[in-house]
Amino acid sequence: MVITLISLDGCKKKEADPVLVGSPGNPRFNLQFDNEENVDLDLYVTDPEGETLSYQNASSSSGGALDVDCKCNDCPNGPNENIFWPEDDSAPKGEYKVWVRYYGRCNASSNKISNFTVRVTNNKKVIDTYTGTLSTGKSTIWTYTKR
Repeated sequence: MVITLISLDGCKKKEADPVLVGSPGNPRFNLQFDNEENVDLDLYVTDPEGETLSYQNASSSSGGALDVDCKCNDCPNGPNENIFWPEDDSAPKGEYKVWVRYYGRCNASSNKISNFTVRVTNNKKVIDTYTGTLSTGKSTIWTYTKR
């Protein structure tokens, strides 16, 4: 009798890319978070020209735009925020800064902690992923360089 052992270590299933809500772009910054019934998180991106996009400034002179904004359980697209530049590669080259700010609780008795993930994409491919947890203040400021 011959017994053959086969190793399947090299056959690990690759995780599917997450579904990102909002317009694609080059670059694109997408925020996904949990506990949206109880907290409001906001995505911020400063472009190489120094202009910051967020819910307070939804478009920039460099062509960037916020097209998805989730506000305290008013999230028709789920707990997502999305800032993007056109796919035609017209976005300015240079350093982009991205961070998440804890805007506030949705009601006085709510749980105020939220986990989040920010994904940076270019040509519809995720090139950077940042994660964290917020209950006040803002996250680390991460940098993406468009060449």
